[in-house]
Amino acid sequence: MKNLLLLVVVLLAGGFSAPPPPISLKGHFLCAGAVIDGTDKGLTCYALTQSSCRNGTAVLAYEQLANKEKGQPANRIVDTVRVKVNSAKQALSITTCTDPSGKRRSYFVLISLKQPGEHLSGIQRAWTYNAKDELVEVPLKMVKCLNGDYGAE
Repeated sequence: MKNLLLLVVVLLAGGFSAPPPPISLKGHFLCAGAVIDGTDKGLTCYALTQSSCRNGTAVLAYEQLANKEKGQPANRIVDTVRVKVNSAKQALSITTCTDPSGKRRSYFVLISLKQPGEHLSGIQRAWTYNAKDELVEVPLKMVKCLNGDYGAE
């Protein structure tokens, strides 16, 4: 009886919490997406309309990718961040960046439109994921990012 009472107290005190409700972006347009190398995770950008991908509010999503072999029917959105984009000045991109320790990983970056070099120089904001499966904004001085469009002309 004493153990049962202790369990009830722990549960009521917040020792147990129900999982958060799933994040749904039903009705949103898929702007861009990329699988994170060597994982079953992905970075995806959504917006309410196709034009909002470039001019409006975009939703950056960190996703657990579906495993059809295990019967998982769809990707699961783990975390999101909303970002305003101004097409006259900015663009969103998913690219590979290197942190000061030399570790490479995928990032969302908000950049100025003119990007002439091999590395992005006009980064205005950058986000990546952490060990808790959360999207986090990172200080710009912490990353050096590849320009995926370099040499594409």
